[in-house]
Amino acid sequence: MQKPGDRLTCVVKANVRLQTRRLTQSPPIFWAVSISQAVRVGHLKVVGADYDLATGAVGILVD
Repeated sequence: MQKPGDRLTCVVKANVRLQTRRLTQSPPIFWAVSISQAVRVGHLKVVGADYDLATGAVGILVD
């Protein structure tokens, strides 16, 4: 059975994963190298995380 906060937690984590995926698939902006290109060649790693305002805890989301 889900607790009331579980639904919000699931939605927040799903959004973080979606935005992380979008960043890693983004096209270049004007002359700049895209994030996806930098990830592909190993110059950058995109990691999703959530921040708990009440506790100050940061949780890294691992897929």
